[in-house]
Amino acid sequence: MSTTLPRALGAISLCCAIAMPLHAALPRVVSLNVCADQLVLQLADPTQIASLTWMARDAEISQFAARAVNIPINHARAEEILPLQPDLVLTGKYAARYTVALLRKFKFRVIELDLARSFDDVAQQTQLVATALGQPARGEAAVQRMRARLAAARSSAQTLPSRVAVMYEPNELAAPSGSFIDELFTRAGLDNLVRRLGLPADRAYLPLEMLVSAAPDVLVLDRTAAKSPSLAALFLEHPALRRFAASRRVIELPAALTTCATTESVAAVEMLLHRE
Repeated sequence: MSTTLPRALGAISLCCAIAMPLHAALPRVVSLNVCADQLVLQLADPTQIASLTWMARDAEISQFAARAVNIPINHARAEEILPLQPDLVLTGKYAARYTVALLRKFKFRVIELDLARSFDDVAQQTQLVATALGQPARGEAAVQRMRARLAAARSSAQTLPSRVAVMYEPNELAAPSGSFIDELFTRAGLDNLVRRLGLPADRAYLPLEMLVSAAPDVLVLDRTAAKSPSLAALFLEHPALRRFAASRRVIELPAALTTCATTESVAAVEMLLHRE
């Protein structure tokens, strides 16, 4: 009998033996932070996800909440994570410090993500996490889609008149310069009132009297914060603020687009472009 067929079958078997481990080698991941949740839900195969935080299912702050419905959740406790034996743990730079220290002690691979303050940060984090998950092509595709939408937004912004905007938050705070909200304003061709007033970048306290006197053209609010059962959030319903808002263009940004910066947060820029 010819040796051609056995050799061919052997080659096929070898290819299958090589291919199967490659597929099985995709790392199983646990997230300990709501922003890390977003990247995992966006980039990983569902079978890779061992656990996400309980916040991943909250549609008000999680962009991909619908994808998290059937995924196990955690509260960033070590006793929840250790039995899962994940290949990779994603967390925020300032989150779950005790749990992270313990996981490192037991030699788990942990990647800590800093707060993304720009779309350049978003691109870098997306590609970093995608590579760690064994999904580099998926990450690159997401970044390229984001960049295309940002380019279109830039073209649209150039056709609009310049406007001064502020994002007003509970406790008379405004989104400071250098924040992700500031990045959204810049991408939409808006001038952040906080920059114009020279308020500190670390904590932009903006009394209501100063806001009314400065008279920005666009008032951006987070109605998710306004619904929070707290005196700080109740301030957003102050009669004076409501009267002022009635004479201004008001844009309500969903917290899910701004709580965590992802490639899909470009939708917030597109919303800010509708300011006339």
